[in-house]
Amino acid sequence: MTPKTSVLFITPQTPPLGGVAMQTERFLDTDEITRRFTVSVLRSNPRREHENPGGRKTVSAGIALWTLGFLFRAFAIGLKKRPEVVYVATCNDLSFIRNMAGALLAALPRRGSIVLHFHAWRGGICVSEASGPLFGKLLHSMASWLLRRAWGVIHLTKAIDDSFRSNGLRGADWIVPNCVEIGPTPDLSVKDPCSILFIGRLSREKGFFDLLDALESQRLDRYDWKLHVLGCPTTAAASEIEHRLANHGQSARIRRYGAVAGEVKAALLKKCSLFVLPSYGEVFPVSMIEAMAAGQAVIATPVGETCEIPAPDGWVSVQPGDTSGLIDAIEQILEDSYLRMELGRRNRRKAEEEYDVRIHVERLEEVFAGAAMHRASGGKCASFRDRSQCMR
Repeated sequence: MTPKTSVLFITPQTPPLGGVAMQTERFLDTDEITRRFTVSVLRSNPRREHENPGGRKTVSAGIALWTLGFLFRAFAIGLKKRPEVVYVATCNDLSFIRNMAGALLAALPRRGSIVLHFHAWRGGICVSEASGPLFGKLLHSMASWLLRRAWGVIHLTKAIDDSFRSNGLRGADWIVPNCVEIGPTPDLSVKDPCSILFIGRLSREKGFFDLLDALESQRLDRYDWKLHVLGCPTTAAASEIEHRLANHGQSARIRRYGAVAGEVKAALLKKCSLFVLPSYGEVFPVSMIEAMAAGQAVIATPVGETCEIPAPDGWVSVQPGDTSGLIDAIEQILEDSYLRMELGRRNRRKAEEEYDVRIHVERLEEVFAGAAMHRASGGKCASFRDRSQCMR
């Protein structure tokens, strides 16, 4: 019997709405991964109540102390488990340096191969000098050096990869977008035609206030719309949101569920026919893919990688902050049942073809197998693209 390849997953832990952690958990939950590989997990951040408290990540003495403990645990796991492959799910902010340092320590005892899966955007520590020219150049050089230490690099989209390359950084060896579990084909005829779904942090940055403004329009009064909200407010926006909802002219039509998952979320995805995300900035929102898999029409802003996600003819684009345009889009979809269902069908089709977790697990299996072969060959398989030649 062939021994299993030992793989260490370095991944964050966040509440149910956490994007990076959610993606890795989907991989870990599949039988294919656990059947073929011996898996260990190292969490790359402390447990917290909400994703990105206050809407941003913070640096403090406590976090610095936690980071030292993380690096020690990484080396200890490397000594005990001796992973052949270290898989790192990371953003491209300061946490990338910490996570990659942990990966190097964990890989050291067995000279394991490191696979970086960037849940990144076209900015962050790797391409920005926002902290000042000198410090920015230092961070850029450090990121460049760490990227070269990895055996394989994965990005979410080609646009993100192009951004890295244009800034003089190592590009991706493979493009693997976010994914979801694709359930049975939804019956679009049983969806509530006027149920609207919002998933995300309740903040101005996510466009939640713009959505509230749009739904107060008298033009939408004649529709029996209902807004279902999944998510928690940021610390900065909490009091303002409570005030807005208490004084909203249509507050009886708005229902909040908090940061929930499981059966409640599944039921809402099945019930709602329209997903709205009027955000001012996104990377690759998993919530949109979930809505597409559920056969929902989509209204969103063309920010980040959003334009690459829905079917080209499966969504209505609205500019950030354009409340009038948002009202027009909502009215158009609520009014036209054929258009609403057709958008949902197109989105479901694209979700099946491109965002099914099973497809991505197969790709990840190939990556791990190639990384293990690279280690076993003593480094003769020098690059990601050489893996097929090494396997023969």
